[in-house]
Amino acid sequence: LVSTDDSAPTVAFWFDFDWTLSDGTPAPFSVVDVAELDLEARIQHLHIVYDTDPIRTAWEAQQAGGNPRS
Repeated sequence: LVSTDDSAPTVAFWFDFDWTLSDGTPAPFSVVDVAELDLEARIQHLHIVYDTDPIRTAWEAQQAGGNPRS
């Protein structure tokens, strides 16, 4: 539980996403989901934060038609 003040209770989930670009290049990255809950602990709002900086070069190379592994 992230917060229990006067605002909605909030929980955060952190995980690593094992993604692959369309050309087969591995592109794993970290994700944090932050969920604001109602009084019955149901998700009312979901905020998703992706850290794609580590795969940016591979994605840009794919978009340009190159191969970042060479």
